[in-house]
Amino acid sequence: MTQHTASASGNPFARSHDFNLPAPERAGPDSVREALKRAFAPAFIEDEELDALAQIAARHSFAAKVPILRLNRHAGAAWLLAHGQASIGYWDEQQTWHQTRTVRSGAWLDVCSAWLRGPYLESAVAATDSVVYEFPATRVEDVCTQHPRLYRLILASMAERVKHETQAKRDLASKDVLGRLAGWILSSASPSPEGPHVVLAQRKNLLASELSTSPETLSRSLARLRTLGCIATRGYRIDILDEQRLRETARNMESLS
Repeated sequence: MTQHTASASGNPFARSHDFNLPAPERAGPDSVREALKRAFAPAFIEDEELDALAQIAARHSFAAKVPILRLNRHAGAAWLLAHGQASIGYWDEQQTWHQTRTVRSGAWLDVCSAWLRGPYLESAVAATDSVVYEFPATRVEDVCTQHPRLYRLILASMAERVKHETQAKRDLASKDVLGRLAGWILSSASPSPEGPHVVLAQRKNLLASELSTSPETLSRSLARLRTLGCIATRGYRIDILDEQRLRETARNMESLS
């Protein structure tokens, strides 16, 4: 298994000029199948289609804070996050990292760029220790020729990405920070026996960047949601106490804008 490790920089997402990935190893087919099922859900994918894609997947293991994809580097593959969490965004001229969205396990890091025959549209950094599967674009095309239904599944995944981008732009224009935060918590929550919750696997300043606000305003908005009885916080864990009220908060902030 290829292991990519972080530099000793004090910046949690410091830009490294060394971005030459060593040759990856083939991935275990069972783990690839499971990751693909989650990535294409709720659509059903046939066993033959899963097997064909699993055969061309390469596995990479990234330590936290290590770049996975680089904006403007040649996009030769689709990338699927199997385990961990990744920060998507860009470095500004001062080499400061700006997060635009978060990707969690079972979702595509980038399923779009390779089909444009150009560079990656965004950079991606491992927020936690992560396992990522690489699917070379030319080999995916060969598989799709044999299994044409996969084209529709990939197109649906790309359309879902556009949908989320459109929603994020609309939220930025129509909601205040409290509404955007409420919506982000709802969309990021995972079920558990104790109730839905979110575990922040990154610094709050990165979430603030994603929500286009300051860390101070983010902290005040979290405190406001606690006061409203919507959530409780324990360190980096956010527990949803009143999902209905949290949804109402997100909707009300939109209608009041």
